[in-house]
Amino acid sequence: MSTIHDSDNVNLTSFFVHHINRLYFAKEHLLNKVPELQRISNFKKLNLVLDEMVEDLQQQLNRIELMLNLLDKNLDFEAARSMNNVVDCAYHDIRTGSDNQPTDLSLLYYLEIMEGIEMSCFKMLRMAAVKIGNRQVNQLLRENYDDAKDMRTLLLLIATELIAK
Repeated sequence: MSTIHDSDNVNLTSFFVHHINRLYFAKEHLLNKVPELQRISNFKKLNLVLDEMVEDLQQQLNRIELMLNLLDKNLDFEAARSMNNVVDCAYHDIRTGSDNQPTDLSLLYYLEIMEGIEMSCFKMLRMAAVKIGNRQVNQLLRENYDDAKDMRTLLLLIATELIAK
């Protein structure tokens, strides 16, 4: 069985902290966009999902803050820019929709993409967390992954219903 060297652990922790910061700010940015997304949406069930999303995002942000505290690290505001650009590009496409169904479908598409990205990131970060050796961080990542997975499933169900209308 190989052991991780101290320098490897520092590099892995740096990788983890950098990317968990990026996720944090993307989630925070999305959370700030939800009220406008609710104004844009015309599908009642989608608005209910957005209400649930607010609660999920707040919980996930709290978990990320706890992870950073467990690792004795802080939020890095420089990490905000890159992921926020992804959020803003997709958001622009939603705002320019012309009639109700395409706008709601665009919104669902955008949210589904964001959840998929988050799920992939959480999977990768969980692998890093295992090597870092902090079980609490790994558990918090699992909870965030499970939330993203559940939200993605819910978004797909709402999209199916909207398309079937």
